Amino acid sequence: MTELDSRLTAFLEGRKQKGRFRTLKEYDTSASSALVDFSSNDYLSLTSSPAFRALYLERLATAESIFGSTGSRLLSGCSPGHSSLEIRLADFFNSPSALLFNSGWDANVSFFATVPQSSDWVVYDELVHASVHSGLRSSRVPVERRLPFSHNDPEAFAQVLRQVSSSSKSQTSTVFLALESLYSMDGDMSPLPALLDTMESYIPRSRMCVVVDEAHSTGVYGRQGRGVVHALEEEGGWAAGDDRRRGKGRVDVRLMTFGKAVGCSGAVLLCSPTVRTFLINFARPFIFSTAMPHSTVIALQCVWDILQGGEGDEVS
Repeated sequence: MTELDSRLTAFLEGRKQKGRFRTLKEYDTSASSALVDFSSNDYLSLTSSPAFRALYLERLATAESIFGSTGSRLLSGCSPGHSSLEIRLADFFNSPSALLFNSGWDANVSFFATVPQSSDWVVYDELVHASVHSGLRSSRVPVERRLPFSHNDPEAFAQVLRQVSSSSKSQTSTVFLALESLYSMDGDMSPLPALLDTMESYIPRSRMCVVVDEAHSTGVYGRQGRGVVHALEEEGGWAAGDDRRRGKGRVDVRLMTFGKAVGCSGAVLLCSPTVRTFLINFARPFIFSTAMPHSTVIALQCVWDILQGGEGDEVS
């Protein structure tokens, strides 16, 4: 055994003793399986939907490209299919623009590692997803400017905002708020309106940037599965004076993922055109990753045909 193996084995033994050792277990997903599903994220059962399967196979049979995507979006991987899907999703979710990612993890890491700057503050719910923490660790925001608050607690949030307000010397720094609309581990919803009201009491709207991860509410909540933020009419991100302005809410950025209720893989960030362009230029997971495969783009178009079809509200 090498020295490396010895050290790693010791770490693994320690994890076993704490009851935190992880292993992979196969599950039979065949139609004949007697398994009752209480643990997956396949909320709409699209992965076993005959209608989805038939539509997808029909589209694949006539598609010019199916496999891979040939490169990153900045090289050869930006097909008309990718662009049209982004336009469709931006319109569906009532957002000024949209940017596809290969996973929700990539999207969160890209945003939080790139967009907040060294003079900014990031305030986050203590139970926000691990991808947010990974992004922040790669960001320019100093540790002392990354502040958690007790889960779903507006008063604890207010205490942190008072600290930010009294410590912030710059009138141009942005205060980011990172939340999830639905927290998967405890199954509870964010008190979003109360948190937004609290934030507006301490921070000018021009200095706020509210980011809501809707990974577990995409496809499930709101009309045709548009999510919690849309149901609350809090979707924003439209520039003042924009003739196309539709979303007048206080949530600037939303993450919608495709690996749960949607039954596929990947994610989309819904944001302003400026944020989208910034991510294209600076987000390393986006720049240096092969684009979403054509087969996935086709599958996602099929899903949205179903969600926006006659049974859309029934399905969601």
